[in-house]
Amino acid sequence: MTLLIAVPIFSAMTQSLFIAHKQVVTVSETCDPFGCKKETSVDAEATANLREKEPLGLFNGFATYTNRNHLATTEITASWNNAAGLKDFFSQIMNLPFYKALAFTITYTFVVTPFVIILGFLIALGVNSLASWVKGPTIFFSLLPMIVTPLIGSLI
Repeated sequence: MTLLIAVPIFSAMTQSLFIAHKQVVTVSETCDPFGCKKETSVDAEATANLREKEPLGLFNGFATYTNRNHLATTEITASWNNAAGLKDFFSQIMNLPFYKALAFTITYTFVVTPFVIILGFLIALGVNSLASWVKGPTIFFSLLPMIVTPLIGSLI
């Protein structure tokens, strides 16, 4: 059982340190009486050979996590060194995609979670005061929207 959990985690961690090979591109020049044209095409055979030789791809290490789209350590260091103050520093950080998404997610969580808990509590109080023969269908129809949304979110 431990292997069924550990092997996929180790595999995903190992694969995350590699990036895909770049395609092998060939440039050919064709000349005719009307002039010369350069054509760029992908050499599928050479790319396939490269992928067969190194199936994991190019080793990138932790650079995948420290680039601009993720933790952006270089940009944060530059922002810290060049910022006029904390306001300017945080303004520059919020222009980075990861930190902008993180701020939105945290804000959304802290705003929506209390409202969902309060709404659920109020629905539970309302359903509890109903007659027993109406409780079953009322519980079903009142909880259905709260069940469907996380279900769809988890499937995506």
